[in-house]
Amino acid sequence: MRFDGSRFSNPRRPTKYLVRGKADYIGMRHHAYRRRWESVLRVGDTIRMGKPRRGMDYAAMSSELRESFYRGTFTECLAAGRELSARPDFSKCRRLVIVGGGSGGLSVAMAEAWSHLEITLTDLPSTAAVAERYIDEAGLRFRIRLRPTDIVTGRLEGTYDVAIIRGLIPVLTPEQTRAALKMSIKR
Repeated sequence: MRFDGSRFSNPRRPTKYLVRGKADYIGMRHHAYRRRWESVLRVGDTIRMGKPRRGMDYAAMSSELRESFYRGTFTECLAAGRELSARPDFSKCRRLVIVGGGSGGLSVAMAEAWSHLEITLTDLPSTAAVAERYIDEAGLRFRIRLRPTDIVTGRLEGTYDVAIIRGLIPVLTPEQTRAALKMSIKR
């Protein structure tokens, strides 16, 4: 932070991350980190009891809670997607699906990094509507296909070279996880 005698301003690097509306804004991450930390601390209970301890029913969330939740996770997922897109070589892949894609942050980052990929995001219909807005705001609607699907009870259509499942399994029961994985695999 700089002060010129009458006004405060950020140096260049913090401005990149701390100004609302900038592409790399991280101001909402604290909400996502708090929820993720609480979820991670309860994974053992989830496994022992066979029931998610996180207490989040994504399908039944009010639109206000859903918006707040995914606003908090978007920048986290965008950052995770940018990190992921820089590690493995996706040049030989053509079709990518992100299962439980939430806000769309991961798909936006992958689309930015790998222009040749055909990207599909699948999530609950109510969540896909939130992702659609973030994808539109990123100007990537033509690159990312939304496929609203309840992966536990529905079927993932299509054939993909790569599937990314990030943050989905810790919020499902063991039975739901098995069902989701069975629905995802085409025989």
